[in-house]
Amino acid sequence: LQKQVVDAGLQKQIIFTTKHHDLIRQWKNRVPESLTLIWNGGTETELEKRLAAIRAQDFEGITHLQIHVKVIGDPADAEPFVPSIAFLEKVRDELKDRGIVFQVLPWENADPAVYQRLLELGVESFATDYPQVTVDAVREFKSLQEQ
Repeated sequence: LQKQVVDAGLQKQIIFTTKHHDLIRQWKNRVPESLTLIWNGGTETELEKRLAAIRAQDFEGITHLQIHVKVIGDPADAEPFVPSIAFLEKVRDELKDRGIVFQVLPWENADPAVYQRLLELGVESFATDYPQVTVDAVREFKSLQEQ
């Protein structure tokens, strides 16, 4: 794969994506110009354990980090998500300090208000099964920010 990517001159156009940090580190050693994304799902306890392991490696090679978010209530609720808002804010701050893009995947959710709330929390990127809903929500959010 590395040879094909390099031969085609696509090093800066692909995002190597996996849930395995060791594979990201290996890939970045082979194709340092490429972007990478590590996806993370599970309970907050499981996520914290995974992030602790990633921290121990100083987030080496990661350019984007994704957290899978489950919606458990109305987006306007105090605690509508799993993992919690406090957890998401902590990850957001840590990633921002490192220049890593904070991405979330709001599982099976097409509610624009969910995307709005996540944007308010500082999410920078989305993985989604509802691209038009996501694009419209981001546009509306940016429009409101400009006012």
